[in-house]
Amino acid sequence: MKKVLLFAVVVGGLAFTSCSKSECECTFDGVTTVYEEGDPEIVLADGQSFEDACKESEPCKLK
Repeated sequence: MKKVLLFAVVVGGLAFTSCSKSECECTFDGVTTVYEEGDPEIVLADGQSFEDACKESEPCKLK
């Protein structure tokens, strides 16, 4: 459940970031998904950057 919540924060937070297109690659249960900074379904915690959220999520890596 903790990973799902963290994933939702990472995915949800990207909508509130700048227009640069960094990518975050996350693998959950063998399924890899790439998220781009600025994707509308991404929501970050207040003051959190896309890059920081990606780095803090264990199954994710910044591309």
